[in-house]
Amino acid sequence: MSVQEAAPIEFFEDYGNNRQILHIRDEEEDATSSAQGTDPMDEDDEAEQESSEEPEEGELLEGAIDPKDLRYFPTPVKAEPFASEELRMVLVELCENVVKGFEEVLKGEKVPSRGGGSENWDVYHGTAGVARLFIDIHQRDPNIIISGSKPRELAQKFIEHAVKGCEDYLDGLMKYKTALHNCGYVLSPAGVWATAAVVYQQLEQKELADEFLARMVHMHRPAFSSHASRELFYGRPGYLHSLLYIHSTNAANPKIPPRLISDTFTQIYKDGTEGVKRTFTRPADRSGCGNESFTAPTPLLWSWHVERYTGVAHGVAGVLLAMMDLPGKCVGDVREEMKKAVDYLISLKTWNGNFAVRVDETIGMSPQLYETDELMQICHGAPGITLLLLRAHELFQDPAYLSLAIQISETIWSRGLLKKGVGLCHGLAGNAAVFFHLYRSTSQRSYLQKAHTYLRAAMDWEKTYVPILEEEGRKGKKSVGEEFG
Repeated sequence: MSVQEAAPIEFFEDYGNNRQILHIRDEEEDATSSAQGTDPMDEDDEAEQESSEEPEEGELLEGAIDPKDLRYFPTPVKAEPFASEELRMVLVELCENVVKGFEEVLKGEKVPSRGGGSENWDVYHGTAGVARLFIDIHQRDPNIIISGSKPRELAQKFIEHAVKGCEDYLDGLMKYKTALHNCGYVLSPAGVWATAAVVYQQLEQKELADEFLARMVHMHRPAFSSHASRELFYGRPGYLHSLLYIHSTNAANPKIPPRLISDTFTQIYKDGTEGVKRTFTRPADRSGCGNESFTAPTPLLWSWHVERYTGVAHGVAGVLLAMMDLPGKCVGDVREEMKKAVDYLISLKTWNGNFAVRVDETIGMSPQLYETDELMQICHGAPGITLLLLRAHELFQDPAYLSLAIQISETIWSRGLLKKGVGLCHGLAGNAAVFFHLYRSTSQRSYLQKAHTYLRAAMDWEKTYVPILEEEGRKGKKSVGEEFG
């Protein structure tokens, strides 16, 4: 079956009515009522039932949640099987759509910002992220053709734009005598320099590769500053990720001193031990459930902007993932404390299968329990925790982590077709990535089918899902882009 001929995704018909609370009487209570005769209240109930009318088509049952108020689209009934070559075709088509979205780069024109206040050159929203995409594809399949070009040719064009934009940004900081504090891979110059080093190494342009390796080493200044963030996207753990990314593709290059990697890991670990001792002056829980005197029962804890997040983007899971990429340092007491930190995150699992966004949330009152507020995305919530569990399974060789990841994946599948777009951070591509990782860990093709289903949804986004979101907007639903998360 070709990509164009793929059958439409079939959804549950009872979407929106599947969260009603059923009041079930105890069997013993029923037996007692039967023995004592008919309860007068039963007659009133019967009369009420006779007078009640069935809801009209499209009308919600009492207590049901309106679909437009949810953060996700209805879950597919099942993940459809597909031919092996179709996944490659889907990849090519998605990449060609990316190229179309950045036509200015290929024409040498100015690229507009891709998000509110974001930079058009960084890994998160900008051309450095696109360059990373294409150089990763080159490393796996260098002969694939995308929009008439090989992937490394596209990577070069996009990284050239990213480098120019990043240099202009740094010139602006110097002009206004502003210090650079961000050092993470996703949202700082470190991500651009690291990606550029890998791209030019793959292009066999050694002089340029060495130049960007030197810039990466120079980034140790903001990375070891007291102002550096303690999270993955902007901060010190993201700097470690950048160094290890380069090391994984060009391990023999002496430009990245091994001691720099080791010292960065050690400082992150120290941040975690000190983070447990920090005293907060206000509740971190936005619902007012936080407790200033609360001490988390974990040996390692990091915070960002006075909030102790649990997830991958700005929280404990992201920091632990960065540390686990250096298994040689995860030994002895450090290893044991990292494992205890993972187990602590597991204890923050809510009854509906998700995870608290912040350490300070009261689990029984977490916003994650409300489907209109719930975050089920890779940056906050179960998807990111699942990635951590899979990595912990590899590092600690504990099958319990894999079993829990498999269990949680069912929750992700049921509420993971997100309305916030197709992106990796808080869109459906991030949840697709979770199923790819599950496939790698288990070799079960069902996970590959689920990832493929999400990719098909990404391909159909503008045609199928945007009109639904526009209709919900006309009915008064606040734009998902304006909401937190």
